[in-house]
Parts: sequence; C-alpha cells; structure tokens
Amino acid sequence: MKFDVKVVFECLKSNGEVFTVREWETKNKFSVVPVNNIGDCIKEKLFQVGSMVDLVPYVGLSGFGSAQEWWDKIISFGAENGWLYKVTILETEFPSPPISANPKMVITFTGNRDLTLDLVSSALQNIWDKYPDAVWRTGMAFGLDLAVAEFAADNGITFEAHLPFEADLQCSKWNATAQNKYHKLLVEASAIFTHSTGFSMGAYQFRNVQMANGADIVVAFNHHARGGTVNMINHCNKVGIAVVDGFSLLNDKKEKDYSSLIKGKDGLWIYQSHPNDSQSTVNASDKDKSASESEIIQAFTICRSRLTGGCKGECKPCWFEAVKIQNEQVI
Repeated sequence: MKFDVKVVFECLKSNGEVFTVREWETKNKFSVVPVNNIGDCIKEKLFQVGSMVDLVPYVGLSGFGSAQEWWDKIISFGAENGWLYKVTILETEFPSPPISANPKMVITFTGNRDLTLDLVSSALQNIWDKYPDAVWRTGMAFGLDLAVAEFAADNGITFEAHLPFEADLQCSKWNATAQNKYHKLLVEASAIFTHSTGFSMGAYQFRNVQMANGADIVVAFNHHARGGTVNMINHCNKVGIAVVDGFSLLNDKKEKDYSSLIKGKDGLWIYQSHPNDSQSTVNASDKDKSASESEIIQAFTICRSRLTGGCKGECKPCWFEAVKIQNEQVI
C-alpha cells in the first residue's frame, strides 16, 4: 500500500495507525498489506465518504491539520466519493497484555495441515500435564488445529476457536467427515471468535496475529519452509512471544519415528508443497512407484487436495501412497 502524501505516511510511522481515504473499495473488511519502510499493516475498511463532515472525527489521526485541509487533498486525488480506511502497523494492532492480566495461562497452537491427533497426542498430553489449567487457542484449520481441538474436547480442556472468517466458509472445501468433526468441535469450544468477514488470504494472517498476541506461549508443530505456521512463528519472534517446538515434546516412539521422517535427514525441514506447485520437492514422473526409503524421505509430503477430497490420486505426493515405512502407511 502506497502513501504518496508525506504527512499521512509520517502519521502512520509515528502513531502506529492512520486514517486514509482511497478512491477504491476493497472486497474484504480486513486485509494485511505491506507498506514500504514500515512493514506489514492491517487495513480495515470503514465506510464510503459522503462529505467532509464525515471525516471530522478522524482528523486527529489523518496527518492533516484540519478536515478542510484533508478534504482539499482528497479532491485533488479525485477521491471525494472514496472509502475511509484505518491502517495499523501489525505489531501494534493487538498489544499483548501482561501475563498477570490473564485469569488463566493462555497457550496458542499452530501447525501444519498434514498432522493428525495420533501423531501429536503425547506432545499435547505433556503440555496439559505441565499446564493443567491453561486455556488453549486453536485456529480450527484442517490438520494440527483440529487435532488440538479434538484433544481438548476429549479431555475437558477449555479451548477457544479462532476462525479467519465464517465457519461454513472455512470448511467449505473439506470432505463430509472433516466438516462434521469441525462443527461438532465448534460446539465444544468455550468461545468462538470470527476475525473477518468473507474469504481472503490476509484473513488467515489477521487471525493468527490475534491468536498469538496475548498468549503466554505459542506451541508450533512445523515442518514446512513457508505458510501460515511459519508466518505465525516469524510474528512471534518479531514481537517477543515465546515459541515452543511441539515436536520436541513428543515421547511416544511411533510419533518420534514419524517426526524424524517428516523432518528429514540432518534436521532439515522438507518443504511440503501443494501438488500443483512447481516448487514441489517431489518429481514423481522420474521415479518408480517402488521408490527406496531414502527417496520417500526426500519426497515425503501430504497431498492437501486429497485430504480435503479433491485429489484423484494422480499428483506427485500420491505417487508413493502404496509404500509403507516402519509398518505405517505414508499417505
């Protein structure tokens, strides 16, 4: 997002937030936008401007000295029928309260979509044993998030469901079994927070920031090189929120064996790509279905489309579906 008017940019930089009028209307109420020399910001759509009078309550954080000065600049850009937005530097949007302000300890979980409860249950048990009264937060995404919600519901742990947008929209592309589990778990949540209206990629990061800020610790199960989990870890590192490696908490041998498999050789994370992504680490067309164990370790990934019922079994990861390692089917 560009700020060509210097006083508006300086207001954002100095105050952490600014009100600005733009000629165009965005589809989503919230989105994450990069601003040069500042970083990621939250852009919130407020309303369409009808006259200068509409702007009076917002002059103090506009960068302008008066509503008239602001209005004159808006007219010069041809935006007198434009939309008012609030832009806030990401780190300052939701300041983390001191731990003492929380009635209970808050633990936020984040992780990859190819993880299931049977693969992380001992780690979750260890966290529960250490912090039996903590409130858990989960984003209710397919994979680790649902596993956290399922474990919490089964054991009577208080957990919050933080949705990027409407529930029916979040699970709309999942298969029927996953959708049913999702809605049953939502009923068990102590609170449901819907952080945006309508689908957008920025809504996921917006939700993640709100989940992380205010948490005492964030427990991350990550073996990808990029994606939402990585973004949340980066945010936590940037603002000083403690991040715990969830895989380090495993104590079940079967889970540890799986963890070492997906983590790859020499502790290097393997990029788990979408099957249609040109950057996939798997090149199944050049390999035989009876691949060696080392090849499978190198290529190991879970097909997201297949997990949600959309894959026909012909993509790169599914090429190795019949191969078993340590008596456990990979795909």
